[in-house]
This record gives sequence, C-alpha cells and structure tokens, in this order.
Amino acid sequence: MTPLVVDPTALDSVGNQVVTAGEGLGSVISTLTAALSGCAGIAGDDPVGVALGHSYDGSAPKLVEAMAATRNGLCCLGDGVRMSAHNYSLAEAQSNISGQGDPLPARGCWKIRHYENRR
Repeated sequence: MTPLVVDPTALDSVGNQVVTAGEGLGSVISTLTAALSGCAGIAGDDPVGVALGHSYDGSAPKLVEAMAATRNGLCCLGDGVRMSAHNYSLAEAQSNISGQGDPLPARGCWKIRHYENRR
C-alpha cells in the first residue's frame, strides 16, 4: 500500500483559496443586496405585474439566504482544510525524532465566519 503523503503548505494554500472565494461571494452578496434594496414593486401595478412582483419579492430573499449559506459553507470548508493542514504539519513535526521541523501556525482557523443578510 502506498503511504499517504500530504504537503501541509499546499493544503493550507488551497484552504486559503477556498476561504478567499467564500469572502468574495460575501462581497458580491452585499453589492447585490444593496443594488436591489430599493427595487421592490418594480414589475408594475397592472394585475400581471403585481402578481409577478409578489412572486419575485417572496423568492428574492430566499435566493440571498441560499447565497449566504453557500458563502458560509465555503468559508467553513476552507477553514477546515486549513486546520487539517495545521494538524498534518503538527503531526509531522512531532513525529520527527531529530526535532527538526516546525508546524504551520494555526492562523485563526477556529474563527467562525458568518455572513448575515441585513435588510
């Protein structure tokens, strides 16, 4: 069986990229929410427009909530990958009998990131 080889530095970098993608999505959500904040009732006031507007006004917040959940998931996943990288590097450093090698710093992986849609 081939031994499992993990590059903690590369793993940490990938985790950081996932966190960065999640944070970028948070910025997009904020921009979208701000741009659409004054657009309620934009479908018109004829019967079809009112019906469409009510449908849109009811589903738009659900979409923003789904985007926020995706953002939160990405950031938590990235933090988890980074914590795994730290744990692999810690195990590697502690298993080195020569005492050579330092683990990666934890870099605040324990922080909980949360985006909340503020209306």
